[in-house]
Amino acid sequence: MNKKNVILITVDSLRKDFLSLSDGAFPNLKKLAGESCVFNNVYATAPATRGAFSSIFTSTYPSMYGGKISISEERMTIAEAFKRSGWRTYGFHSNPFLSKLFKYDKGFKVFYDDLSITERMSGSKMHLVNRIKRIIKLQAYLPAEKLNKKVFGILDNNDLKEENNFIWVHYMDAHGPYYGRRRGISLARPFYEMRWQKAIRARSNSHLTAKLKKDYVNELKYLDVYIGELIDYFKKRGIYDQSIIVFMADHGDAFGEHGFYSHPQKLYNELIKIPLMMKFPKKFTTKIDLDKLISTIDLAPSLLNFCEVKVPEKFLGIDFVSDNFNEYVFSEADTRIDMNTGEQIEQMFSLVNDKWKYIFETESKTEELFDLISDPHEITDLSGDHPEVMLMMKRKLAEYRNLLASGEKETRLEQKEDIEQIEERLKTLGYM
Repeated sequence: MNKKNVILITVDSLRKDFLSLSDGAFPNLKKLAGESCVFNNVYATAPATRGAFSSIFTSTYPSMYGGKISISEERMTIAEAFKRSGWRTYGFHSNPFLSKLFKYDKGFKVFYDDLSITERMSGSKMHLVNRIKRIIKLQAYLPAEKLNKKVFGILDNNDLKEENNFIWVHYMDAHGPYYGRRRGISLARPFYEMRWQKAIRARSNSHLTAKLKKDYVNELKYLDVYIGELIDYFKKRGIYDQSIIVFMADHGDAFGEHGFYSHPQKLYNELIKIPLMMKFPKKFTTKIDLDKLISTIDLAPSLLNFCEVKVPEKFLGIDFVSDNFNEYVFSEADTRIDMNTGEQIEQMFSLVNDKWKYIFETESKTEELFDLISDPHEITDLSGDHPEVMLMMKRKLAEYRNLLASGEKETRLEQKEDIEQIEERLKTLGYM
């Protein structure tokens, strides 16, 4: 009996429009794309990791079931669904927001999050360790080269041909600070970090933007090498042909297009329109509409259905590998949060269909409407010119907000000492 494998490769902060596959800049991704379905209209449910990944893993919207800071018990993850069906489940990453402290280990037989050295320390001890790391300019995450070594070291001890496997690998190299990727120790690294830190505190600056874009593309070129190494590993292990391989971002990144950098709580397409490609097993012949609207809540049920694994009842997404389609996709952002309770004080929502994009901010009541066909970069606000479209979008948004309200409320924050354990790493990544 042929065993099945799902290999989910995710990249933090990867811009769709920077991932040019028509030239030779990213040869390994270009090769993978040539064997894959490359989808053109995929939207993250949120502009940053916490919200985006809660939807990828649980097929629910970020603010449902206790919010996006931690995976609550009310949410079943895709890893849990696979594990309950007898699959082996492996997770590898170094993003502190996706650590076991926030319950992202749910359902994984093996879970590596690069927190093992300090996770048992008190908040004050870990604070000191991370201060030392920052002084000597060690990164807040594992670069792709080192993460791959962790992946191979663990998988080498498992027979991947004898079991069904769900394997998730998340790379952080496209996330700022962009180091321009020098191999080994680089004396220039502090300057790259200072440049990026300056950017996230500044408004758009053409000179700064050009330098950041160059650094970012160099990070992607570096990453391409090690994604190729990962793919080659699965070929050598003899599981590539029968595997579904998903390559995607959790969200994008901004380079001053709307006056800001990095990925703040905004909902423009440089932040929420993401790359997604899927390589299916060789015998798969079904044709899929590559232009259909897809939300990241759709990924988990699509993979589970394809693998004939029961889809949890609370999953909200569609199976986009089938003939199902979305008329609208919905995203949300928190413009202000009460850090004591995790409650969303101010929110922003966006709604996209095959032509229009509507953005609404709850506190200011600001509304924007863009024609994505004639204005894909969202420059001209048409909210005052199309009252009939505005009414349609407002009604549909009300339906989504009612759906959000149906999610049961639970405790939103973990214990304070757990939060303190990762604060320094988050500072290095620009979150604090």
